[in-house]
Amino acid sequence: MMSHGLEHKQQALLNCALHTPSRIQQVKRILCSFSERKIKPRFHFYLAFFVLEFVFLLISVFSHDKENIRVLFFLYLFSFLPFAYALFTGARVEMSARMIFLTAIAFRLTLLASFPVFSDDIFRYLWEGKMQLEGINPYLVPPADAITEPFRDQYWQHINHKTIATIYPPLSQVFFRLIMGVAYNLYFFKAVLIALDLAVMVFLYFIAKNRLVSLHRLLIYGWHPLVIIEISGSGHQDVIGIFFLTGCVYFWQKRNLWKSSLMLIASFLSKLFPLMLFPLLLRNKNKWPYLMLLALTIVFYLPFHGAGLEVFSGLGIYSSTWQANDSVFYVIHLLIKNQVMARIVVGVLFLMIYAYIYLKGGEFTGASLAVLGGFMILSPTLHPWYVLWIIPLLVLLPDKAWLWLTMGVAIYYYILIDYFEQGLWQEHLWIKGVIFIPFFILLADSCFKEKKFFYE
Repeated sequence: MMSHGLEHKQQALLNCALHTPSRIQQVKRILCSFSERKIKPRFHFYLAFFVLEFVFLLISVFSHDKENIRVLFFLYLFSFLPFAYALFTGARVEMSARMIFLTAIAFRLTLLASFPVFSDDIFRYLWEGKMQLEGINPYLVPPADAITEPFRDQYWQHINHKTIATIYPPLSQVFFRLIMGVAYNLYFFKAVLIALDLAVMVFLYFIAKNRLVSLHRLLIYGWHPLVIIEISGSGHQDVIGIFFLTGCVYFWQKRNLWKSSLMLIASFLSKLFPLMLFPLLLRNKNKWPYLMLLALTIVFYLPFHGAGLEVFSGLGIYSSTWQANDSVFYVIHLLIKNQVMARIVVGVLFLMIYAYIYLKGGEFTGASLAVLGGFMILSPTLHPWYVLWIIPLLVLLPDKAWLWLTMGVAIYYYILIDYFEQGLWQEHLWIKGVIFIPFFILLADSCFKEKKFFYE
């Protein structure tokens, strides 16, 4: 009986303690803590990581046989689902730079072992680097030239448009030569590109930190399937110019005009179209960097002077005849029914857009995104890897329309199914619709409504 009475007293004391305000608050905090732990989004974030890593692993395995193109195409498109979910989840996860970099490195190393399937441009880079080491000018001698017969190898077999000389600017050619001088190997070349790709992330980290930008936005570049597959998988040399363009933004933010100008010049000498950003960089500023631009252009083209004006022959063929995955140009060409006139019209339209952006003013990053985006939308050719150039800028200035374009553009690779299975290279109108109709709707919406990115 005494024991039973003691138990009642202990229970009464416990109930009394629990009903005091301080105890109630303490219990509530414990329960809330448990509840938060239960629904904490970090689990979902890591789930997205493992799903995306598994997808990249499958791409790496299946990439060594082109008969798997349907599976590879599906995996490419599916990879954007965990990526988009990670962006949504990442806004509510306290993440460190280390977390983002380690996961980004894991993705890239997984695709390092893959064989390029979605594009074969990398084999031209390897070949042109090798030809330079043999004393052959890639601006003068195309891969199909008879002089190249003694040097043809397994990489030569994969080169496209063998009758056309190179279209790549001199700094890219120097890069090809230097890397091939170390090792004439597909995977070593991709490893160097991955190092540059990660260096882009380092620049973005410091830029975002200086701007007080949410750290999770680094996922836009670090986890973007287009970035990872096109650079680590296909080995596109665009990352060379993107590295220098991001460096330009970094030094521009540090108010170092000369270093930012030097970086932009290097970007231009890696892939020519960043030249259009130079007036935006120097607007209302010292114009002396134009002399540096002229001097460095001469210096880098000088080793290839033997080709004379032929240094632009491949580029001339490309710019006058190529047409792929176009949107505005497709409509104009459809109406005018003359390709030359259509190119003139889009050229005039671009100059009008450029003049408006230049005269409107504004900071360099936003103006660059508008100019590069306008150029891509009006261009007769928009290969998926061209869109890589705007992704670093989206880390700083996120926009739902442009983000959609960077994801939707991968649908263009559907044409590879017909090409690998039937030998037919044919575009489908429905592909343009799926890629560009949502883009233009979102772009129009952002023009008339207050911008709000979906995961912020």
